[in-house]
Amino acid sequence: MNNLLLSTILISLIIRINCQFEIIFKGTNFTKEAITYIYDINSNYFSKWGFPDVDLLFSCTNNTITRTCVGPVNETMVKKFKGTISNCITTPNGISDCNSFLWKDYYPNPIIDGEFRPQTKGGYINIQGYYLVFGITKFTILPSTKVSIIGDLESSTIDITNLTLDYKGGCGPRTFIWPNNFNYTFNHQKPNISTISSTDTQLIANGTNFCNIIDLINIYIDGIKIDKSNITLMDHEVFQASYSQPYCKSVSLYIVSGGLESNHVSINYKPILNTVNSVSKKNGGFITITGSRLSPPPSLITNSTITIKIGTYDCKNITCTNQQIICNIDPIGDSDDSVNLPIKLTINSISNDNKLLYSFDQPSISNILIPQGEIKLIGKFFGTNETAQILIDDIPQTNLKINVNEKQTILLFKPNQIIKSKINVIVNGMKSNTAEISSPFYTLQNPLTPSVNGQIVNFTLFNINPSNANSTPIITLLQDKSTINGIDLKNSTDYSTKHTFSFTIPKGCGRNEFSLSIGNDTNYSEFYYNMPIINNCSIRIDQTIECIGQYQEFINLYKNGQIKIFFSNSILVDNVPNKPIKFTNSSISFPLKPEYGSSEFKLLVCNEFTLPIKVDISPTVDSFETNLTFNTTGGSILITGKNFIKETIDNSLIHCITNGLDYNCTFINFSTISCFMNINGPDDQLLQVIFENKKENISIKFSPPTILNSTISRQTSLITITGTEFYNKIDRISIGNKECSKITFINSTCITCLIKEETNLIIDKLLFVNVTINGKSGVKEIIIYNNDIIISNNNNNNNNNNNNNNNNNNSLDNEKNDKREFLNNDKKGFIDKNGWIVAIIVIGVLLVVGLLLNIKFKLYSKTSRILLKNRIKKNFKKNKPSMRTRNGNSINQSNDNILHSSIESMSSPPLPPPQSRLQPSISPINSIDDFDNPSTFNDQSV
Repeated sequence: MNNLLLSTILISLIIRINCQFEIIFKGTNFTKEAITYIYDINSNYFSKWGFPDVDLLFSCTNNTITRTCVGPVNETMVKKFKGTISNCITTPNGISDCNSFLWKDYYPNPIIDGEFRPQTKGGYINIQGYYLVFGITKFTILPSTKVSIIGDLESSTIDITNLTLDYKGGCGPRTFIWPNNFNYTFNHQKPNISTISSTDTQLIANGTNFCNIIDLINIYIDGIKIDKSNITLMDHEVFQASYSQPYCKSVSLYIVSGGLESNHVSINYKPILNTVNSVSKKNGGFITITGSRLSPPPSLITNSTITIKIGTYDCKNITCTNQQIICNIDPIGDSDDSVNLPIKLTINSISNDNKLLYSFDQPSISNILIPQGEIKLIGKFFGTNETAQILIDDIPQTNLKINVNEKQTILLFKPNQIIKSKINVIVNGMKSNTAEISSPFYTLQNPLTPSVNGQIVNFTLFNINPSNANSTPIITLLQDKSTINGIDLKNSTDYSTKHTFSFTIPKGCGRNEFSLSIGNDTNYSEFYYNMPIINNCSIRIDQTIECIGQYQEFINLYKNGQIKIFFSNSILVDNVPNKPIKFTNSSISFPLKPEYGSSEFKLLVCNEFTLPIKVDISPTVDSFETNLTFNTTGGSILITGKNFIKETIDNSLIHCITNGLDYNCTFINFSTISCFMNINGPDDQLLQVIFENKKENISIKFSPPTILNSTISRQTSLITITGTEFYNKIDRISIGNKECSKITFINSTCITCLIKEETNLIIDKLLFVNVTINGKSGVKEIIIYNNDIIISNNNNNNNNNNNNNNNNNNSLDNEKNDKREFLNNDKKGFIDKNGWIVAIIVIGVLLVVGLLLNIKFKLYSKTSRILLKNRIKKNFKKNKPSMRTRNGNSINQSNDNILHSSIESMSSPPLPPPQSRLQPSISPINSIDDFDNPSTFNDQSV
């Protein structure tokens, strides 16, 4: 406090008083312990102050420059410092004058204890301290505001160190001033916001010390100072500001009053839920909630968390705006917890307060019409014919025939009479909203469905108000607000009962709501234009669907895009190249697509559906091919039926119940499928298969073996037979009339066996080869060639090829190598096994064969030639080659291409043997008659 500090500034005041003494101050110091004055050594000074109830004596000490006089005080003395103050002034010479009063300029400065902080609204408030009332009876606030002191200062009971002031209120910093010009500046208590609330347009705060002077306050919302023109109310304990928040969010608020900042508070602008639609608990669906503040601000929506609880059920997939929120709720089945459920919308931890209740399957009426004297309610969740109940003016109706459509969106009933009334629907104890019939007036029309090309329709009006009898009835089509005036048919003079008028209904289509008014009577109703009649649909062989019916009046509507074709749950689009949709007077056809399934065909005519026609396009199976013949690779089953589509059939499967395996099927045409089954033989089988839910028993037979060629090794007596359909279940093999032993299965095209008899009785002989596998025989008459020679020639040719590629040997060397290789191969094994005698016999046989060939088969008997001719004729008729040798080989085949491989490498039937010295080359036989021509067989060198 400045009154507690010793002034460092010397005060030189020369004051003249009645006694003509001068007082020159050098300084002052006012504390709770003493009042101290410092004078010039030559100055007059106070030696005593006199109050009515106490005196203050000063004791002084001097030095050469100043005199310090101290008047010691205590709390008891200070409490008596009031009333008139006399003083004694003493000169430097010690002469005192005690007949004067203390001048105000000499009053001590007040000492204020603590902070003096009144409320802005004012009221009684204490001020504590010393020396408070020197020379005053009221406090003065600059510039001239007086503050009364509660109590009588002259009373002995008043405590002048703890005064109560009657403060009238104010704002901002203010200053007390005492008679000695001492100033004390104070401010008010800090503003405090205790509660905050809002309306759609106002923000309201309650608290204390707000001040009531708008110029001295500022209000901040979310840190932004609002314009003072938006402050609609400003008082010490309440203020209001115009503010609206369209989004759900938390808003911060504080006020600065008289330079003092209040506490910061927040208000949650919560979602407000007004309406909600009901969905079926069986199917669930999208729920739409309307209201306000149903979303966070757009800037926050990406990082916001939004949840919706309906009772205990979550509503998911939320999309929102500030006035509408949509979510999807799952079906809840037959749960009993489905009525009067609270809805809780939470946006970033802020939830709604208002308790909008939700019920599944809540009936609601959106419109009411009176067509043909019936009440037609349009809405949803009307239940069934059995569960719906009608209230008319809150009275349950009995014996009413109620018709509810399958979607529960339309309810029809015919009351006993049409009267002005209120209608409700009750379903499973849940009551709908109210629909009102405003008048008993209603109409009947004939015909019910006018032509799409326009038609005159008669309307009979019932319960016409007599005051409206002379009025002209007017139909207003609600879709385009067009009007039609009625023409009186004058069928009755009693207008109050019924009367008929004709109206010319214009061209149109679909459903049309209308109002028919006569005077102040109005009836709301509807009519439907006629619709196409669909007789039947079928699938044509070109894979198009054709629906026959009566469409002659609707072709233009189709061309104008007012008719859509619905099939397989979608609108058909004319986008198949070269197969357009055809819409004629009597038929509609369109191409069948892979994605189509069995469905209903219907037309959407101006948003109204025709009666659907069922079309079954699922693949149907008529039959399976039976008595099939399979080979070693398996075989295919052909399935015939209808509605086979390539895209759906390819990669489909046929299931074999017998072995539990699936096999791929491929599309052949609209009515045929091929299914390949890689089933192993050789056992014939009876299989049960299933395709598209059709079962069939299939008899599988495996082909008998087929023989192509045969060779024998003279060295080992091993016979090699090539062909097809060989299995490892060989019963027997015979060569001519010789039985084979040690039968070996190589693969499906090659088998071997040993012959016990002399090989020279078989080599190069035309013999019947019989192979029996699993009881099935394959027989063919073929020449049994020497396999050793074939192998030798094969090796020779391989050597020749190598020599030719290297270009290292001349033709003479090649001939020597061929002979050497032949001799080596021929001798290999023979000499080791049979000795030199066998070798001589082989050489002799070769010479004899060569001799026979050189004499042009002269040793063949006439009978042999005839038999050979007949055999060739038989083979020729089967295969009629253009140029073939006697053994059936083409004469222009190279030796390299016709050489047989060894048994070890044989995986397919070997080719016929090469020309050799054991088989003379022969000229081509172009016809069977060439066989008897001598020129056919020319001399050939061995």
